[in-house]
Amino acid sequence: MAARISLGRSLTAESSSFFLLLGTTLFLVAFGLVMVLSSSSVESFVDQRNSFSAFLTQGGAAVIGVPLMLILSRLPPRAWKVLALPALAVATILQLLVFTPLGYGYGGNRNWLDIGFMSIQPSEVSKVALVLWLGQVLSARHHQLADGRRLIALVVPVAGVLIGLVLIGRDLGTALIMAAIVFGGSSSRASASGSWRSAPSRPACWRSCSRASAPRASIASTPGCLDARPTTSTPAGR
Repeated sequence: MAARISLGRSLTAESSSFFLLLGTTLFLVAFGLVMVLSSSSVESFVDQRNSFSAFLTQGGAAVIGVPLMLILSRLPPRAWKVLALPALAVATILQLLVFTPLGYGYGGNRNWLDIGFMSIQPSEVSKVALVLWLGQVLSARHHQLADGRRLIALVVPVAGVLIGLVLIGRDLGTALIMAAIVFGGSSSRASASGSWRSAPSRPACWRSCSRASAPRASIASTPGCLDARPTTSTPAGR
């Protein structure tokens, strides 16, 4: 009983977005499994006399991956910051191994590794590594986000190496997704930083605007107070 209570507490959502992300992820996993079954049933039956062989392989990975996702989601932010650089290094090494005899192509893209008992796609590891590294960089260098040139100098050289390796393997679709991760995350974070810096200090403004004894001239001289101050109707004749 104590173990069940402890597990329930460990999986308790810390914000409302937790369930949004969890629901979206589970929906995409289920939808992907349906698409795998729909697209591979005939080929699986011809090759292995089992229409569900590819579906069962992907479903087994989902059964392992979903609980692992829930466990990893409880790691503190400090752990992810520590893992960011090692994950980036591992992703780069795996992406380089694609161009060795361990790598092979499929569908015109050389973006796979054959490690004996299974095949892996290093670009998927690169996506996760970029997300971790980009979050760590933007968190540590948040004071430099307002300067677009510094932001580009921080992000583009490192991310460009991984994206370039994927492009060399002729996987344009994955490269575009990785570019969207990098530039989308960087631009949104920089915009948030810029708007935060340009916004007036609302708590101080509210304190100064809420004082009934403060002259109107001093309120008007406080930037943003006239917009933030709640308006009250004044009876006619006063």
